[in-house]
Amino acid sequence: MKRLLFFIILITIFGSCNSPKKSHWKVIWSGFTYKLNEETNDTINYPNLFLANYIEINDSGKVKLMIRKYPSIEPHYYQYNFLDEIVTKRIFDLVTNDSAFIEKSRGSEIVIYDGLTYALEFQQDFGRKYCIFIPRRTNVIQGELHNIFKEMFNSYSFIPCYAFDLSDYEKNTNNQVHERDMDPPPTKKTIKFTPPIIQKEEQ
Repeated sequence: MKRLLFFIILITIFGSCNSPKKSHWKVIWSGFTYKLNEETNDTINYPNLFLANYIEINDSGKVKLMIRKYPSIEPHYYQYNFLDEIVTKRIFDLVTNDSAFIEKSRGSEIVIYDGLTYALEFQQDFGRKYCIFIPRRTNVIQGELHNIFKEMFNSYSFIPCYAFDLSDYEKNTNNQVHERDMDPPPTKKTIKFTPPIIQKEEQ
């Protein structure tokens, strides 16, 4: 009896050691732009990064969301505890496609766009992928992800929650912009035009 119990325990331990570990991941999608520092009227340094919205989804389907309409207004924080499994799986399938993180180069293409710039980040265990894009310059995978997150803003009923710290995320986003040499908007609100001096021709 003792020998049988020993074998049962041994098989249980062996089975638990060889069972695959669940992979932990999260996806972050955010929209941002740059705003002048209205209080100091700073026209020398770069404008401040303004994080307008933020969505974080993890492998358990929990969602954290932040919305801030204007820099002068305090951000609002929300949560959604159980995202639909079909939506969660679709997001995971899309972000594990390498095309989701291919940034389209500017090249010679001219795009007129006056909206937010978006960042997409995927963290899984010890790995991390990141890209920055605008909706007018995306591939099919990025476009579908963008539409899914926009749909969450418009259709989901989020529950207000306590504030969560995004200062490190804002710093990292700002660094990512600078690493890509992406110029923020001009720091001056107005541009002074000095007309050229035209000398009269001698008669």
